[in-house]
Parts: sequence; C-alpha cells; structure tokens
Amino acid sequence: MAQLSIAPWQSMYDSTTNSVVKTTSNDVLNGKLYAKVIGALEGTALQHMLARKHLRANGILLLHKLHQMYKPKCVPEVIAAKTVEFWGNTKRSSFESVDEYYNRFQELLEEINEETVTIPPKNAIRQFIFTLGDEFAPVQHHFLLGTLSNEWKTDDWLSLLVLCRDFYNSVNPTAPPAKRDRDRDRDPFSEFQLDRASHHKKIRLWFSNPTKHKRDIESEQ
Repeated sequence: MAQLSIAPWQSMYDSTTNSVVKTTSNDVLNGKLYAKVIGALEGTALQHMLARKHLRANGILLLHKLHQMYKPKCVPEVIAAKTVEFWGNTKRSSFESVDEYYNRFQELLEEINEETVTIPPKNAIRQFIFTLGDEFAPVQHHFLLGTLSNEWKTDDWLSLLVLCRDFYNSVNPTAPPAKRDRDRDRDPFSEFQLDRASHHKKIRLWFSNPTKHKRDIESEQ
C-alpha cells in the first residue's frame, strides 16, 4: 500500500480507504501490479495464487484475494486478543521514546479499527496519555481533574504527539554538548550537571499553573 500511494502507481491507490482501488481502466498498470505482487510471493502463498487462473494479469483482484486469505476480518478470537492487548497490556517501555511508542500504539489501534470494533478517538487518546509512563503523571493528574490547558483538549493525534514530545523533553532535559577541554583530567561535563529533582519540581509547578508562570515558561523557551 505504501508503494501504491506514490508514482507511478498512484492511480491504483484509494487514499480514502488506504487500500487498493476496487477497479481500474488501466489494464497495463494492473498487469504490472500482478507481476510485481506474484514476484514477491513464495511457497504456499505463491502456489495458491498461481492456481487461480482468473486472477492472472489482475493485480487489484490478486491483492484482494491475498488480503481475504491471509488477513481475514471479523474473527472473534483475533478481535478479542487485540482488544485485550490494547486496553490491558499496552504501555510505553522505559527504553521507548514517545515517538516510538506512538507508532506502536497507532499500529495496534489501526488494526483494531479495521475490524468491526471501532474505538472512539477520545477514548483512544485517554488510553494513550495514561500509558505513557511515570514522567507523565502531572498530565494524567490534570486530565483526571479536567484542568488540562485547552491545547491538550484535542482530537488531532499529531498535535497531541507534539505536546507529549515537548512535555517529555521538558522533564528529561538533555545536557548540551561540552566543549573539549585542554586539561584531559578535568571532567568536561561537570559544568552541565543538573539537579534533576529540583528541575522536575519546577516543571510540575509551572505545568500546574501555566497562567501564573507564563513569563517563566516563555523565558525558558
């Protein structure tokens, strides 16, 4: 699907469904698509598709058949497993960045929403915020109290990702690179050491009352 979404295959891609189009009048491109997909198959999958003579030279129909055979929809056990994973086991790991977790979270959410079950955006966003980890405790606390600033009250995932990324960076500051010192015995990073506890306390205080600390936040930025 990623390759179909770019030239020269774009006419075969339906951007509204993020899938291959249902029909096309471009028989030449459809035949090239068939050849490309067949060339990527091997083993049992290849034998199954070659045995279906009515699929030959029809790349669109071939993709639909592959999807039906190897990624069936509305299988109760699959839906249940993915739903349990989403609501019960999904959580950002300590070694994951916010962006990495966001991608993993969105992939699972998309798989669930492809089935008959659809998770409303507000519910999904709440789940995302509450599975981001301990660093986001202030955000989670104000979410429960309903005192988050208006910019956090969004259904736009990309806007939310930017907010989460910025907040994470604010409570996990990265020390600026130290200049190389001529004296090799001196610790080049010593001048940049930060009191993380006091920094976290300051960030939480500012986040709790952004209006009061508006000037401090702006000067820090």
